[in-house]
Amino acid sequence: PVKPKMRRVVAISVATGLLSGALGATAVTVATREQPTATFVNGAGDSSVRPDGTIAGIARAVLPVVASIKVVGSQGSGTGSGFMIQSDASTSYILTNNHVASGGGRDARITVAFQDNTTADATVVGLDSAYDLAVLKVQVGNLPVAILGDSDKVIVGDEAVAVGSPLGLSGTVTSGIV
Repeated sequence: PVKPKMRRVVAISVATGLLSGALGATAVTVATREQPTATFVNGAGDSSVRPDGTIAGIARAVLPVVASIKVVGSQGSGTGSGFMIQSDASTSYILTNNHVASGGGRDARITVAFQDNTTADATVVGLDSAYDLAVLKVQVGNLPVAILGDSDKVIVGDEAVAVGSPLGLSGTVTSGIV
């Protein structure tokens, strides 16, 4: 039999993989629909153009929809990632993990940092512990939103790109395969 602690580790791993997969699918969709090329300037001053569909191009297209999340409360504190799923003139909604949003307890203060280094306080509008998903609301409007891909078209062996803010690091990118 599987021990309860191991079940939790597996559940968190699966949920993280699903969220990363959604970000990866978003990355491919955004990159192929809106970014024909990407230009980055690294620490050495390289500003060469990256072709469409490269990891650098995908990262450039997706990073604007990714947010860093910081939670501080009586039951703990932590950090995580999320991405904007809806935005109008005054309000935006961010999808993240339940364990991130609820980790500080009911009284927790949740702060969201955007890619332009601005921040906003967030409130939880929905939690689902079974899927380890949460939706946060911020009073900031007109943010870029993720264009989600079609998960039915993803198969084992497809390339995947995860963009996020693990452990409080912003703008991280990793790649692999499904």
